[in-house]
Amino acid sequence: MIWNPFRLAWGLWVWLLTIPLILFAALPILALPKLETRRAFAGLACRVYFRLCGLPIRRLGLERLPAAACIIVANHASYIDGPLLFACLPPRF
Repeated sequence: MIWNPFRLAWGLWVWLLTIPLILFAALPILALPKLETRRAFAGLACRVYFRLCGLPIRRLGLERLPAAACIIVANHASYIDGPLLFACLPPRF
């Protein structure tokens, strides 16, 4: 693979962004009284994180999610799946 200084700079930016955002988001998430409010704030924090990383996300097909209980499965096994699902899914999940 060819060495790319921009890729290295972006990787450093993402790592430097991760810890402050986690600390900034953790306190309100722990302090908010209702579960749905905490989940909504966590989703907002995840969307802000992805936007600041330069990774905009699109949410398509949310109207097809059932109102009843269901199982959501990610098709990858990575550490980014959890924050991405928080960013994309409604707070009731």
